[in-house]
Amino acid sequence: MTLRHELAKLGALFRRQKPVDDLAEEIHAHLAIEEQDNLERGMAPDEAHYAALRQFGNVTLAQERSGEVWRWNSLEILWRDVRFVLRMLFKNPGFTAVVVLSLALGIGANTAIFSLMNAVMLPMWIGSGVFFSAQRFPTVMQPAIKALPLTAVIDALRASMLQGASLAQLMPQVAILCGWLVVCFGLALKLFRWR
Repeated sequence: MTLRHELAKLGALFRRQKPVDDLAEEIHAHLAIEEQDNLERGMAPDEAHYAALRQFGNVTLAQERSGEVWRWNSLEILWRDVRFVLRMLFKNPGFTAVVVLSLALGIGANTAIFSLMNAVMLPMWIGSGVFFSAQRFPTVMQPAIKALPLTAVIDALRASMLQGASLAQLMPQVAILCGWLVVCFGLALKLFRWR
């Protein structure tokens, strides 16, 4: 396919009716010629018409196959669907308002929650030693890194699996996790009250 051919297809999206009308006219002319030939052979008018249709084949299929040459069917179907959706949305302004408001609230809430999660979780993922050693960070940051709950979990899991540490040896990490649990629970009680 050449660029000129593809550009012609793109142009056909916007002047869609002209090629379709030309094709319908051409098919009609072809059927009329065939019907006239059948009449000259001595067929009855109805029989000549149906014989011309049988000889030509499926008219709709011929129109669809010819249309594939000068247009992009998937883009045309998408454009038709978009126009239908817009028509329906303008037809029902109340429904449109509810849909737009629901989408705005959903997208806004999603963005806010993921921003909060990234703000809380990203420092833990980077600093806790999940992906690379936390020992590489400056010594000034080490106390803050050791206080992160994910660091405590990772250190406890590594000590338990690699060194066979007992629960008594893991008490510092358990204490950090319990501290975070109490702090988060206290904040939840303070911020979210049942009335």
